[in-house]
Amino acid sequence: MDFNIDDNEHFNMQDFMLPGTPINSNVNIADSFTNSGKMKLGGNAYIDDNDVFIYPKEMDITGNMDDLYTIINYHEQFILPKYQMKSMYYKGRHDRIIEKDDAPKGKPDSRLIINFPKKLIDTFNGFCNFGKVQVSDTNNNNEINNTIQQWLEKSDFDDLITELSKLSDIYGRAYLYVFDNGQDIEIAPCSPMDTIVVYDDTVKHNPMFAIRYSNGNNGYSGTIITPADDYAFDTNNTVGSLGKNLSVDSSSDKGIGISNKHDDFPFLPVLELKDNEERIGLMDDVINLVDSVNETISNKTNDTDSFKNSYLFVSGTKMDSDQVTDMNQHNFINLYPKSGSAWEYAGQNGVISPSVSFISPTPNDEMQENTLNRNIDLIYQISQIVDMNDSKLGSNMSNISGTALFQRYQTMQSKANTKAKKLKSLLRQLFSILFAYKHISEDAYALSYSFNFNVPHNVIEETQAFSNVFGKVPNEDSVQYLKSLPNKQDMIQKMQQIKEQSQQITANASDKAISDNKGDK
Repeated sequence: MDFNIDDNEHFNMQDFMLPGTPINSNVNIADSFTNSGKMKLGGNAYIDDNDVFIYPKEMDITGNMDDLYTIINYHEQFILPKYQMKSMYYKGRHDRIIEKDDAPKGKPDSRLIINFPKKLIDTFNGFCNFGKVQVSDTNNNNEINNTIQQWLEKSDFDDLITELSKLSDIYGRAYLYVFDNGQDIEIAPCSPMDTIVVYDDTVKHNPMFAIRYSNGNNGYSGTIITPADDYAFDTNNTVGSLGKNLSVDSSSDKGIGISNKHDDFPFLPVLELKDNEERIGLMDDVINLVDSVNETISNKTNDTDSFKNSYLFVSGTKMDSDQVTDMNQHNFINLYPKSGSAWEYAGQNGVISPSVSFISPTPNDEMQENTLNRNIDLIYQISQIVDMNDSKLGSNMSNISGTALFQRYQTMQSKANTKAKKLKSLLRQLFSILFAYKHISEDAYALSYSFNFNVPHNVIEETQAFSNVFGKVPNEDSVQYLKSLPNKQDMIQKMQQIKEQSQQITANASDKAISDNKGDK
């Protein structure tokens, strides 16, 4: 597959960024992919149209180093450039506006960048608030709950999961590397730019192994991570084929990452968080609209600059050299009749009346504004992100009814719920590894995960609804009406404690009254 951005006059940024093979490439997709959506890369390795690598379950990658090279080489040539472009767009370096052709000499050439990708991703990541996920044991085992909370605080879980979520929004996927530091389990978010997870060819596509690599003048070096062990590898590109010179050493600490054994890990310790099964990032579907916004607002700025540089038009008389020199720093046009020309005799009695005026371009502001507003609206619609600067939301969220708030945030909440399910699957694997490491006998799948999205709430309505049902339904049901409550389980326990204390006080008062009555007799 050959796909050169600079040499392709029909280049489409969205087609390039999306996972899979771009339509605008020299690959015949119908012939290259099987009916199961896989394309053979050479050797035993495959890749599907979501840029997911597939490898035969019965094979051992450490014994087939040519396949390792094939996977890394394909990733570096065809997948890494997509991620590099996404990273640049998120940071604010937008290729299409920066690399566009220069304007004609003397013309304004503004190249403004409105960084919608960062705004969309930061807004959605802040809304999801995954760093504040609450993990608890459904069997209310205090010892296990305490162990979990201590590990969460010690590992800086909030910050790392928030970063992991942001990476998956940018690239469509991200990885959580779980490793043993010799004293405890640690976690680290990894970018898909230098990390690959390869899945088996079964119907469930279970993860087989991961690769973390770096490229340099001497080829590739890195780590193969399997469920049982980490293997360092490096290449030597000075002799023959790189693929035939790959070497692997399970006892070496060469390569990136941490070399360690983890025989007791029940899962591959590189866990993938994906925004969706297609691994489509948050900006992928709207990137052409983002480029269009940059282009439109840059053109509007150019028009403004053009008005400031209006031409002074003098006709009917020739300006002398001193006057022209004096006006050299300004845009200036001088038309005058030459002796004997038709123009000399065009006026009444052969005289042309001098005139002076400014020439300015015809403004097209209304059409540009309509295009700009339409594109911005489509960016929010297609990305399913709420525009927090929309004046329709109003300055005071508490004045908006709960129903209106729900409708306004429904699409973004649905998107967040989908991602929460993916994160929940990752957390189950993470805590299975943690429980195995700490020799906790309880099943990690018995843990519950509570996600608290940053949805604005009409607190007055919620409080009124809670008051109407309190005492008429179980506490577990009544507390659900307090949607803005961060930790409902704690509130339920406190309510139960208050109820038990109240019952105890009533019982003590009743016993005292009975005792006093007996004393009177």
